[in-house]
Amino acid sequence: MIIELDTEVLSSLSLSPDEMVYLQILSVQGTNTGPLPGQMAVKLSVDLEKLENDGWIKLGEDVVHLRERFFSLKGNFEQQWAALLSRFPIKVSTKEGVRVLRAADPDSNSNAKAKKKYKAIVSKSPGLHERILKGLEIELALKRQTNSLGYMQMLDTWINNSTWEKYLSSDVKSNSDTDESNSGRITRLL
Repeated sequence: MIIELDTEVLSSLSLSPDEMVYLQILSVQGTNTGPLPGQMAVKLSVDLEKLENDGWIKLGEDVVHLRERFFSLKGNFEQQWAALLSRFPIKVSTKEGVRVLRAADPDSNSNAKAKKKYKAIVSKSPGLHERILKGLEIELALKRQTNSLGYMQMLDTWINNSTWEKYLSSDVKSNSDTDESNSGRITRLL
């Protein structure tokens, strides 16, 4: 099992990486009727009482159940898909004319492959959808500043290449993320 953790999301939720891994393992198992955190094959430092007090789990006599708070963290995929499409351009202008990047209908056949791939990606990690949207916003802002929106990738290519990761890296910053007044500047760490 591969679990991706976003430390910013963990910090905002007041969860340690071990606690999130425990919750993820618990979500795969359904309930924890097996060994508790200290008895698992993977050594995790988890305060079950804290997780229960914070509303993540419900402790039974010999069982641990996830609460709705964890499932709401994963989000409703249809809402996530709609949020991505509401921000991703349908078409862009180029020197030659107009280029279509995605279908306008979220449930169209031409969006089906991208939707399936996106669902597989965001189901890996809670909070990943928000990071993807942030990366998209940074990319759009940079492309608008440099008048290069016409070079935007098509939706399926953008998802398959995980393009948002390039814009989330510390190498690229938009003007909204910095206090610098240099319009359209890209900063690279050497």
